Formats: sequence, C-alpha cells, structure tokens
Amino acid sequence: MVAHDSVARLREVMAELSLEGVFAQLTQTDDADRTASQILDAGAAR
Repeated sequence: MVAHDSVARLREVMAELSLEGVFAQLTQTDDADRTASQILDAGAAR
C-alpha cells in the first residue's frame, strides 16, 4: 500500500484533478522514497 486516504485528500496532496492522475503518480518508480516522504509530510500536516 502506498497511500490510504479519501479520494479528495489524495487528489489534494498529490496536486491532481483526477484519481487516475493520483494513481499514475503513486505508481511511478522514478523516486518512490520522495513520493512516500511527500505523503507522510502531508499526513503529518493534518
């Protein structure tokens, strides 16, 4: 599991308009550590 939150929150955190865009960002393997850090940072800011 890479991310667990509401669709609206994931779109907000990932700066995407669609769930497909969020999924595309989360499944890219360019820099998984960076993506995980962004998700954790966003969750901590709540």
